[in-house]
Amino acid sequence: MDEAPMSYKDIHTVMAAQHDLVEVLVKFEPRIVRMADAREKPED
Repeated sequence: MDEAPMSYKDIHTVMAAQHDLVEVLVKFEPRIVRMADAREKPED
């Protein structure tokens, strides 16, 4: 495992805390997540 899951906040909690500052227009649910190969140059 490359990343520590505890370093991420729950998006629902974050959005609920900001409900007066944002307007949700759409919800994006990724179907595939591809991690870059270790030999690839990271994108900026």
